[in-house]
Amino acid sequence: MRPWVSSIDTSPAWTFTGGIAYDSSAVDDDNRSVTVPMERSGVFALGAQYAIKTEPDAGAAYEFAWLETCSVDQERGPLAGRVAGDFRSSSFSFFALNLKWTYWRGPENPEDWEYSGTAYFILKVGQWLEPNSWN
Repeated sequence: MRPWVSSIDTSPAWTFTGGIAYDSSAVDDDNRSVTVPMERSGVFALGAQYAIKTEPDAGAAYEFAWLETCSVDQERGPLAGRVAGDFRSSSFSFFALNLKWTYWRGPENPEDWEYSGTAYFILKVGQWLEPNSWN
């Protein structure tokens, strides 16, 4: 996957981010399974971070991802047998809210400039991977 990502500080308080990525095949055809049926995929993302005057900083992000139609042909052993079929293309939307706390231990510890912790709250909405046809 080759991502292109950018970040722009529009003021001391606001930072905006964006990115796109494309993967021609996340999993080789020979290794594709019904557990992770991935073919070509793309991602588009936007985000914003606001530095509140007192901790924490707050942010939000949106990401859209799509997976192209793919075929799966997998031998799952003597009990499960062979599974073969097509998964239709799918898309997902991810919404995230985050809070970021920064801690500085002070000038007596110059090697420890700051510590950051981020809590993410993610809502995932989308058309889930479903079989289109099975053999």
